[in-house]
Amino acid sequence: MIIPSSSLKSIGCQHQYLLHHWEDAGLSRTPMALSMSSQEATTALATSLARGGAAAVELFAKHHATTLDLGRVRMRLDGLQVFATLAALLTNGCLRLYSSVTPPSQEDEKRLSWRDRRALDLFYVCTAISILSGSYTTIVFGLLSLYSKTALGRGLDDPFLEFWAASTNIRESAMESFLWNLVSFELAFILSLFVRFSGKRRIRLVCLACIISCISFSRWTQILILASKYLFPLRAETQF
Repeated sequence: MIIPSSSLKSIGCQHQYLLHHWEDAGLSRTPMALSMSSQEATTALATSLARGGAAAVELFAKHHATTLDLGRVRMRLDGLQVFATLAALLTNGCLRLYSSVTPPSQEDEKRLSWRDRRALDLFYVCTAISILSGSYTTIVFGLLSLYSKTALGRGLDDPFLEFWAASTNIRESAMESFLWNLVSFELAFILSLFVRFSGKRRIRLVCLACIISCISFSRWTQILILASKYLFPLRAETQF
């Protein structure tokens, strides 16, 4: 069978296009993928196209096996572990904060003013939110990292990609939970100062804590806005 040179040239261009498209998708060729030379792959594609045409892409995919960029995957999973570690530290700090405030007895609670009782109730609400949200974030990111590394260690690249895509909403909810953990911890700390002290000392400490928290919150918000502007729009284009 004689294949025109124009067809070979066209198929060679298709070969290069598919190869570049494969690399642009964040995938890299393995040594197995390089077992066929470019000329051999082009000839095989031409023969397949001459015989049926539809099997050309399957032949290319078979002889140009791809694998994940494990370096980028590791960086992404390390990021999950960082979030899990931060959430665990905040949760531990909130637990210590909760134990440092002794609940008043019924008689002592009656002697408290309405403002002090409401501040105490709000303190317990904030600590509960911080502990629960921090636990959720730690467990979710820990499990995602654990199962992802297990799948990659066993060579289950395709199931890992499916698992990663299917757990997108879970990762987003864990990130939102982390933000709740952070904000509620700040509020719980300020309320603990309000509950434990009285008089002018209470006013000075609470005002100082509120100023520092507002400055910190503005910086966190600025980081989130910058990340949403420059990083998050690229999620759909590049997973790793």
